[in-house]
Amino acid sequence: MNPLDALASPALVAARGALLSEMTSLAHRGKRNRKHSTGAIIPDHTFSVSAKVTTATGMVPVIEDWVASELDPTHTGGASAKVPVATILIASLACAVAGLPATYVQLHAVITDPDMTPAARKHLGLPVSSDPEADAKLNEERMYIGYHAVARRYTAIAKSMDPKVYPSYRGLSDAKIREIDNERDPEVVAMKQARMDLFNATMLITTWLLLPEHVRNAWRGDVTVDATVVPIFGRFGPNSNKRKLKSCNSPEVNAYWHAKDPDRRDSIDGDTAHKDRTQYTFGYDAHLLLTSGPGVGDTFPQMVLGLSIDQPGRQPGLNAVAMLQGLYAHDLPKGLVTVDLGYSQLDPENFALPLRALGYGLNIMYKKNELGLQAHYEGALLVDGTWHGACLDQQLIDLSPNYEAGLITEDQYRAQLEQRRKYELKFLEVSSNGEGVNYACPAQGTGCAMNCPLPNRAKATRTTKKPGGRGRPAKKRQNVRKDQIPEIRQALCTNKTKTTIPISVGVRYFQEIPFESPEWNETYGPRRNQMEGYNRVLKDSTAAAIAAVDHRRYRGLGKQNLSLVFKALGANIQAILALLRDLADREEDTPNPGGRPATTTLADHRREPFGLPIRIAGRPTKGAQGKPEKPAPPGKPARAA
Repeated sequence: MNPLDALASPALVAARGALLSEMTSLAHRGKRNRKHSTGAIIPDHTFSVSAKVTTATGMVPVIEDWVASELDPTHTGGASAKVPVATILIASLACAVAGLPATYVQLHAVITDPDMTPAARKHLGLPVSSDPEADAKLNEERMYIGYHAVARRYTAIAKSMDPKVYPSYRGLSDAKIREIDNERDPEVVAMKQARMDLFNATMLITTWLLLPEHVRNAWRGDVTVDATVVPIFGRFGPNSNKRKLKSCNSPEVNAYWHAKDPDRRDSIDGDTAHKDRTQYTFGYDAHLLLTSGPGVGDTFPQMVLGLSIDQPGRQPGLNAVAMLQGLYAHDLPKGLVTVDLGYSQLDPENFALPLRALGYGLNIMYKKNELGLQAHYEGALLVDGTWHGACLDQQLIDLSPNYEAGLITEDQYRAQLEQRRKYELKFLEVSSNGEGVNYACPAQGTGCAMNCPLPNRAKATRTTKKPGGRGRPAKKRQNVRKDQIPEIRQALCTNKTKTTIPISVGVRYFQEIPFESPEWNETYGPRRNQMEGYNRVLKDSTAAAIAAVDHRRYRGLGKQNLSLVFKALGANIQAILALLRDLADREEDTPNPGGRPATTTLADHRREPFGLPIRIAGRPTKGAQGKPEKPAPPGKPARAA
């Protein structure tokens, strides 16, 4: 029998006809063409969670005021908006939680879904009525909300917090871009930038506040900051490896080229002479701030608490500080900020100083030419990011540069690093005015590590505790040689109890954990790796998909920012749900009162499926992409021969 004959049986023909009729009815329901939407169904509980999170932020009435302030007062009358602000925000978050792209078409399909329940309509902030007849009429009006009504409302929300809006329907010449920028009011640009910072911080930090209190208390305030490139959809001009097209400009004026050098680890068979071409991506830098520190991923989740987008390589320090200001405004704990060289090498005014002013510490890396002596103050020496006494040997000052130059082995380097720690200044307290830090000389105070012949310093004569103590031997201290004492004695060597070092001195290089110490190696590398790993998770097309250009088919900084914030919110909510499931799995089973051994079923083993300065620069000026020059190294106090 021919297998094709079975497919022509009357029963199958009738079944296929009935199925086709049902599919045709479903396709024409609502009388609209939704060919670009996914058609996925968002459950009511997702709308419920999204509505509660959005309401908890308190941003809905704030954004409504922003949108109203953008209206032209000279244009009176006209029909009111058919789509509430809350509806756009809740639908965007629901799409992110459900893993759907919040494009105009998808948002329109969600808002006008013919099968939406009354509960979902209420969660979305759409009008409902207890009168069945009136409710049916309201529901019909909702189903016929136009695509452009959704797009216009989304645009109005984004525009209310976009510092620099440009025409999005065509590419602009350089002269036209300069003309538009010259007509802007700097105060309005700063105000909208502040709005965007407020929106990003409030939306993201609210998800952190949803965690149980004991989970939030496990986090001590440590964060990791990094930037990852997010490409944009489409641009004018042919594909090219050139960083700048001279013939025309993209209508996405605030975006720019991101250059990624080839990874030497990718060379074939260790052939370092083989060099791949630099990869260029046209888009934005998404600066991300993630929770980190002891217990991340176990006692508390890794979540995005800050996001700021800008041109690649433009003002990374100020974007990082903007995110930290959001944490500061919400009175969250202040810990160490781990960053790469893209942030730590910036001028102090653009990163380190405002970061210190907010009360945060640093965990950083250095370039090879920045190792060794980095600053000095009143005899104190800042070496490899840590303040040391004036008696530090030149050999120990040059320890890291000598190791990088191959003059000493790693074993020698580690041994001498441990020896150098005895010369570190002892932290006492922050000064009363908050502008400096009080330190004690390594030969001062209880538990000091050095003996020094200078007045008011520990002496080598005492090797045991005073009479009346428990008789335990005192800690063995190292003696300072006379040739180590500076010829010109400054405040560190003459003060009786403490020396105050201004925070601004050496602020670009100072960090709380001594460089290359065991504590530093357990902190810097793992946290940078966690950040890089989470960047890949956020870009994964099966997760947040922040790099999927088809999910952000918009023009303008404001719309790109809005889309990325909701994607980060969706990732945060998924992280919270994963932690809550994990906490539930850790709960101990109730003991069996009958005394018989507890049994498990196969179902138990079944796995579930799976106000800053204006930093939005517009078109980069010539030379603006360069990095700040390294300041001249500080001098070194005179020493005895």
